[in-house]
Amino acid sequence: MEYKLFKLLLEMSYVDTFEKDEEIKKRYEKYLKEKENGLQKSRTRSSVPSEDWWKIRWTESWSWTYEKYVKWMSDWLEAVDLNNITLYGQDWGGLIGLRLVTKYPDRFVNIVAANTMLPTGDYDPGEAFMNWKEYSQTVEDFHVGGIIKGGTVRDISQETIDAYNAPFPDDSYKEAARQFPTLVPITPDDPSSQHNRDAWVKLKEWDKPFLCAFSDSDPVMQGVDKAFLKLVPGTKNMPHTTIEKAGHFLQEDNPEDCVKAILSIF
Repeated sequence: MEYKLFKLLLEMSYVDTFEKDEEIKKRYEKYLKEKENGLQKSRTRSSVPSEDWWKIRWTESWSWTYEKYVKWMSDWLEAVDLNNITLYGQDWGGLIGLRLVTKYPDRFVNIVAANTMLPTGDYDPGEAFMNWKEYSQTVEDFHVGGIIKGGTVRDISQETIDAYNAPFPDDSYKEAARQFPTLVPITPDDPSSQHNRDAWVKLKEWDKPFLCAFSDSDPVMQGVDKAFLKLVPGTKNMPHTTIEKAGHFLQEDNPEDCVKAILSIF
């Protein structure tokens, strides 16, 4: 099982899924030797190939699709074999997480939806989202830390902004982040629209706890919780809440109330 997870981490982090198993096995053997010698220090990435190896970093927009993310997370979930899961899904954490819930319903026991959705492309996503999508594709400097700051209502320190920027030393590292808005189904014939419709069929049968904890200052997700409240049986008689003084990234604005919301369903 450890090898399977190691291989999956390589594929998810860097490596094109068409790479040869024998090369991954060589890396895995090196990882085990380093681990035995006490050199690994729980840092799997130290045994991942360098940037030049296998042409590893995906920088083309076609490399990223909604369904690839669902598959990667499905493979990960099966590899680590998690059960009794409480999902806290915010933004893409819900778009992907709710698909996992409907694919593996026996593994999940609770759901907390926070500023997220499961779009099918059958309804207008709204002006705020379309503006965000256009911005993501046209802005020259896709400033990750600045985007986080723009999606919050409290003041964020420069140190925090720098921390968000740290994984993206130049634009070649930002392609996946830049492409996320384009992957949201906004037309009925989107490649993921039917998959999400099928997921909604199962969500309409979900009778385990489902809590909505949306924020009060998110123009993109405002009102989206109404669909969950109307259609998901598990939302009945739940202590739904509004996270106050919080924008789109509500866990950054008001983490304390986010935690309280999660704990309220236990």
